[in-house]
Amino acid sequence: KPVLKLKIYCETYGIIYLANQTEFGFAKNNNLNFNYYQENLKPQPTDFYLVLNPDVVISVSMINLLKEKLKQINKPCIMTANLFLDVEFFAQDDNIRLYPSFLDFIKTFLFNNRKTIIDHNFDLPEKRDYWCSGAFLLVNQEVYKELGGFNERFFLYCEDIDFCYRA
Repeated sequence: KPVLKLKIYCETYGIIYLANQTEFGFAKNNNLNFNYYQENLKPQPTDFYLVLNPDVVISVSMINLLKEKLKQINKPCIMTANLFLDVEFFAQDDNIRLYPSFLDFIKTFLFNNRKTIIDHNFDLPEKRDYWCSGAFLLVNQEVYKELGGFNERFFLYCEDIDFCYRA
């Protein structure tokens, strides 16, 4: 039923709705959407492709602010936004993290070890040793194409880590 509601919403607001006959993972779904964009929507070199989880809430004013910021960028890049878990913008999401070692990944997954979390109240580290969650990932379309999209050997986790690392 949520899928039907999403389809109706998209049709109401003129949003292209792409449905699969088979369930795919995060990587393949985003790559299929990107391929549709490449083949059907006349991409420009300066276009950005937004990977966005369906549960992310974003206002029209935030979209307009983002569009203004993008006009100032004249080089290929990947960006994210500071995500929050509440409408009061108090509880920050952990969408920017240091790259984990294999052991860090296991500790985070099994024991909720937060060693790789970056405190958003401070500037990002000087070294580019961090990655951004695929919940909100804005990528210059040329970069996405050059990287070959997300690695489809990943199904639901770590695609974004791999993507940022390759970038």
